[in-house]
Order: sequence, then structure tokens, then C-alpha cells
Amino acid sequence: MNKRGTMLYPEEDSRYIEFTPEQLQALADLYRAGQSTHKLAKRYGISPTTVGRRLAAMGVELRPLRGNRIATDQVLETARRMRQDGLAWRAVVKATGVRDQSIMAAMRRQRARAMQGE
Repeated sequence: MNKRGTMLYPEEDSRYIEFTPEQLQALADLYRAGQSTHKLAKRYGISPTTVGRRLAAMGVELRPLRGNRIATDQVLETARRMRQDGLAWRAVVKATGVRDQSIMAAMRRQRARAMQGE
């Protein structure tokens, strides 16, 4: 990965943030686990666009820019198990990093597709 940043002259701008390979790997792992670029941007103090660029440069497949699509199959399965165990939506959101409305909408879509396939 090249050392491109978001600034024209990064050495003169204190906002330029150099990431270690470990931080970049953590960024990719969190994104793959369902975190949004906006949440990651806030966490790392960079813009969502920069998060997307860094992920793309690492070869991470980016999700479409739609809120409900961030509820991956892995997130849905985790949410289903947590709800079956009696945990509140607040706990599910905290554990997955995905809004409850996004998870519920994705679950409804899955149920509708399953019913159409029957």
C-alpha cells in the first residue's frame, strides 16, 4: 500500500494519521465483522471516505452504501442467537455494532425470501 493520505502535504498537516499494519488489520477485521465506515471513521479520527480508501487498498471488498445491507449473514446469526437467549436489542446492537432497525429489516427480508422459496 502506498503512503497516500488525505492531505496534499501530509508532512505539514498534523491531521495526517499514519497507521501501523496492526491498526490496518484491525480496521479491516472490524469492517468485515459489520462495523460501518462511519463508525470506524469516528473511532480512528478519519473520514469515512478515508476508511473506504484504506480498506480498498488492502483488498477488502466494500459493502454497498445502504444502511440495511451492513447486517451480514454473520451479524444476523449472532443477533438471532442473542435474541433467542433473551438478550435485549440494546445488547445485540452493542455486540454487533449494527443498528437494531438494520438487523430487523434484514431479518424480515430473509424471512420473505424464505417464504417465497417454499
